Amino acid sequence: MMLKSPLFFSKRIWLVVASMAGVFGPGRLGAAEVTDWPPPELTLRRSDVVFMYDNPAKYEVYGCTVMGWAGGQNPKRVAEAHAKGLRLFAISIGFRTEGRGVMDFTETFLDAACYDLDGKALTVPWLWDHKYRGHPYYWWCTNSPEFRRYLANRLQQVMAAQPDGLHIDDYTGTAGCVTWHGGCFCRHCMAAFRQYLAQEASQETKKTLAQLGVTDLAHFDYGQFLRSRGEQADKYIRRRVLLPLAKEFYEFQWKAATEFLADFRRQAERLRGKPIALAVNSHLTSPEQLLIAPHLTYFCCEVDHQAAKGQLPGHPIYVYKLADGLHRPVASTASGGDWAFMNEHKKEGLVRLWIALSYAMGHHFMAPHRQWAYTKEKGTHWYDGPDEAYGWVYQFVRQKAQLFDSYQALAPVAVIYDNSARRQGRANIEPLCIHLAEKNIPFTVAVQGDDWLEGYHLTPEQLARFRAVIVPKDHPALAEKGAGEKPASGSVAEHSPAEQKQPTGSLPRQVLLGGQKEPPSAGAGQKESPRWLTSLQKEGRLVVWPDEQALEKLLPRPIQVQGTDQVVVVPRIRPDDPKAPVVLHLVNRDYRMAEDRMEAQKGFTVRLRQDILAGRKIRKAVLHAPKADSQNLTVSADGAWLVVQVPQLDFWALVELSE
Repeated sequence: MMLKSPLFFSKRIWLVVASMAGVFGPGRLGAAEVTDWPPPELTLRRSDVVFMYDNPAKYEVYGCTVMGWAGGQNPKRVAEAHAKGLRLFAISIGFRTEGRGVMDFTETFLDAACYDLDGKALTVPWLWDHKYRGHPYYWWCTNSPEFRRYLANRLQQVMAAQPDGLHIDDYTGTAGCVTWHGGCFCRHCMAAFRQYLAQEASQETKKTLAQLGVTDLAHFDYGQFLRSRGEQADKYIRRRVLLPLAKEFYEFQWKAATEFLADFRRQAERLRGKPIALAVNSHLTSPEQLLIAPHLTYFCCEVDHQAAKGQLPGHPIYVYKLADGLHRPVASTASGGDWAFMNEHKKEGLVRLWIALSYAMGHHFMAPHRQWAYTKEKGTHWYDGPDEAYGWVYQFVRQKAQLFDSYQALAPVAVIYDNSARRQGRANIEPLCIHLAEKNIPFTVAVQGDDWLEGYHLTPEQLARFRAVIVPKDHPALAEKGAGEKPASGSVAEHSPAEQKQPTGSLPRQVLLGGQKEPPSAGAGQKESPRWLTSLQKEGRLVVWPDEQALEKLLPRPIQVQGTDQVVVVPRIRPDDPKAPVVLHLVNRDYRMAEDRMEAQKGFTVRLRQDILAGRKIRKAVLHAPKADSQNLTVSADGAWLVVQVPQLDFWALVELSE
């Protein structure tokens, strides 16, 4: 089965690599403009309960509605799941974890592996404890025809089970080993990179090739070129970003991996005979991890929850908010390290807080009845969460589904995520998102894409509904022609876990990412500022962060909590139904790790500015909490404020506000 590129891509002529249809097909990644959420039948609803691993005996315990990751691979299992109320059933294919399968499929499996600059086959570091037929688990190359043959066979098997969706674990394939493992220099990658340079090289790259004396691309071997300069595998990993064509090689691998997966989905739909859901294990915390977003119907992924800190984590807030801007729901789980911590310390109360946070943000935390755990010492092991600790939390979501489904963040403020800026190592909005959430300032994220993240283009019209739009002070566009005054001084020190783990040393992140060059300094030759930015400046709605005073002027503190500083308030509304209740999610941050318990918040007041409620005249408030009867609350008006008295909060509750 040959995997070919889609007809709706722009028409181009591409070279064919070996026996496959080409790492790139007849056109570029041609994602359509991403203006809305995926079709509801192919994605997650807000009240869905998502399983990572299939277990029919637990469907009812948790109220499972979606098999999001690794469903059982046979038609009978799928049919039984549908009969038990599951509306989406996905089966997973692992691009790195199926060592046994590849080795059993072909005797030439070593031709399917990734190779370093010294010609050594690469292995998967976190599967060091896995062996089969005397071999380690190799890192498979998604540019290899032999591995693609295996994946085509697996796809036929999976689609024969008639699932509703396909999940891909370790979906980045070969691209994922470039910075970390120093790959891949197999003959297939070298041939495909020649193709990429021949077809895609910019004028700047062509000039570089000429300066390097590369005149015959038809026989150019990048690995041999580097070895001729004295490079070896160990040095290459340290020096990669400084080497000629490093940026081009990096971009080639990521775009190749993304196009292959987009085509993989189309082939799955041809086999299935209808549209299917597609999810991948992407943590969303770098531009590379967002390349695939336009082709997905949801993210189903591992997200670092920093369990050892014993507190409500900030990082998932950023992930969920960014996913909102991408118009893709998230079904998350914690990292392997988080689950190893849980296995050792049994902090079920903290996990319940993770679940609450995900649903409060409009997303999902997969039921923790079985989760992959990992440490360097133990390798792979498993966390089997007790049903009695978690089942009732998910049942609460199902019982109150009408207060989740179709709801979106009430957001008078937008924060700009700019993919081009992030590729330059600038305009990191993660600490900003966490700060706004902790200060109970309701917001959403608006995404500006680029040639890596296609289909996301900000316009003044899209931003017109926001009272304030925030851009970090180091955003490159602020230095461009027409950008107005320079931003105020200030800095934000917190960085995402993904950034902290990058092996950058003192090297700039934009080089590591294969990102664009720094923008020019003020003066001649500058680009014009983007239209969305100049429009915001003219209208006086731009906030250059961290200018909190400017934000306060545009939007006086919209939510106040009196009587405690430990409650996060997340207001949500149904934009399609102005008569639907406003829902306030109340999440308690006061978790006590030593006793694995919440410190209940008692007798506090939530005050909302009425001008953010879009004209709704609230007269009734009802408190809903897991394992508790619903309770009417005292609600009143105090000038510009709506005032709600909350008697007690354990770890999570909803306040239903209606007219």
